[in-house]
Amino acid sequence: MPAAGRRCNPRACRMRGGRGQEGQEAAGQDGSVKRHDTPAGIPVGAEPASTQSAARRLRRLKMRSARRGMREMDLILGPFAAQALGSMSPDELDAYEALLAESDHDLYMWISGRARPPAERAGLVRRIAAFAARGGVSGI
Repeated sequence: MPAAGRRCNPRACRMRGGRGQEGQEAAGQDGSVKRHDTPAGIPVGAEPASTQSAARRLRRLKMRSARRGMREMDLILGPFAAQALGSMSPDELDAYEALLAESDHDLYMWISGRARPPAERAGLVRRIAAFAARGGVSGI
């Protein structure tokens, strides 16, 4: 099992024969010994947001939007991301990524108008709520 705060990348696990811990030595297919290290807290294979290509970042944000864990938020944020993220500026994408860090319950309460969002999130929440009200949401 990976150390606390770390996730193991499936590709890296296959490289190690599907077993072992991060930071442990493992025999490669050619018999050589390989060491699999990652900086603390960074998932294997992850790259910082600052170095990601724009297309890769959009794909990642779209996936995070459509696979939230709360069905209602999947149905609201997935279609919104598919339509709106491509036209957002890097600063707007940063704000959207910060919004995705919020809990699904809070997001749903803000977007549905049952609770007031924090001031720094209010503009983006209004934009998503307007999208949902126009019928941009699938399955609801």
